[in-house]
Amino acid sequence: MPTSVPVRSLSTVIEVVAGLACRFLPKCDPKHFVTLGSFCLPLGLSWLTLTDVRSTHEGSALGPMLVFSAGMGTMLVPPALMALSDVQPAESGAASGLLNSTQQVGGSPSLSILVTVFGTASRNETDQQNPTFLARADPAERALFAPTGRLPPARVSAGFIAAAFAWLPSSPSRSAPPK
Repeated sequence: MPTSVPVRSLSTVIEVVAGLACRFLPKCDPKHFVTLGSFCLPLGLSWLTLTDVRSTHEGSALGPMLVFSAGMGTMLVPPALMALSDVQPAESGAASGLLNSTQQVGGSPSLSILVTVFGTASRNETDQQNPTFLARADPAERALFAPTGRLPPARVSAGFIAAAFAWLPSSPSRSAPPK
């Protein structure tokens, strides 16, 4: 399969789901789409942790990536609508620019911090954790460790997702935008 096919499928799903979200926004509260997207994004990423070195794209990666991209589609239009719905028409350009700048600028430092923390933790803890893991591991876990030299992925993502939803702030409901 050419490399561009999976990328096209992701962008196509994002585009289709964002279009469906736009179509249903007059009938639904935008918070429902944000909540759905907030669930789909970590679900897709958590599902990706189940892949291993013998996984195929179609068998292990396509499903989670489609769930993730569906979450992205629901997170594009509704948050922008919620942020910009009460802005005066004369200020809409500045507000839209501020929203876009905030999204772009906020993503870069977040990613750099995550990469730095993960890289440092990986380098510093591998020498300490691997011997302990190998001493306690059963044969099946050792077999998972042998091909990659890495610990098996943690299966606690569902707990983190549940905790995130428990902390979601409740905001007042907004009415649907005028047609």
